[in-house]
Amino acid sequence: MPQQAMPALAMTCMMISLGLVVLPHILRMPNWILLVYALAALWRLQMLRARLTSPPQVIRLLFGIGGALLVWLSFGTLVGLEPMVSLLLVATALKFLEAVRLRDGYVLVFLGFFLGITQFLFDQSLPLVLWMMAMSVLLVTTLILLNQTPGTRLSHRQPLLALRMLALAVPMMVALFVLFPRIDPLWSLPSRLGQGSTGMSDVLSPGSVSRLARSADVAFRAQFNERVPSPSALYWRGMVLNRFEDGAWRRTEI
Repeated sequence: MPQQAMPALAMTCMMISLGLVVLPHILRMPNWILLVYALAALWRLQMLRARLTSPPQVIRLLFGIGGALLVWLSFGTLVGLEPMVSLLLVATALKFLEAVRLRDGYVLVFLGFFLGITQFLFDQSLPLVLWMMAMSVLLVTTLILLNQTPGTRLSHRQPLLALRMLALAVPMMVALFVLFPRIDPLWSLPSRLGQGSTGMSDVLSPGSVSRLARSADVAFRAQFNERVPSPSALYWRGMVLNRFEDGAWRRTEI
């Protein structure tokens, strides 16, 4: 039933699973997000021990506003790949504080899968793929525990059932991989990671200048020890690209 209380074992397994799913994000997100997740998990653990209760709705709302404010202070904006993923991480952590009913557990499991997908927006390496495959087994195991009767103990049968369910999904996964259209805008969202500020390099290819033109950042600043020259005398010369090769202008040493 949707109004059924969430089993304690499923909630414990869920906190561990989501913590491991979030772990790779720590390399690219602000450290305070890990602290928020740890505090929310500790609070939820005390709720399982009947030492604390779920915060009132007003307090949870203030926590959400505070989390969004911290994301904005960390990135200077709420628009972009890293800010949006950070907001999702904060929202998932705060969801622990109100996860009481069974349907809340379903929401957390689906959030765990979605957080796993966001990992591949930053990295598609083989170790990350193997890690997320293991996390998928844990999340499906948590989903199985949510659908078992209260008091059920964790054994080898739940992970084995999760492995079998994922194995049955492999043909559908392969079919979707082959037939599903590649949506370029989803996988080419602007990211700040590993990127420097815009500027001219020693190679200029067609189209690169138009991308630079969309930046409103300051290119450089000039200071004068004496009186500022007239605008007609202000002239700065950039690099001279004097050789066209392989579809791009390049600079040769003279």
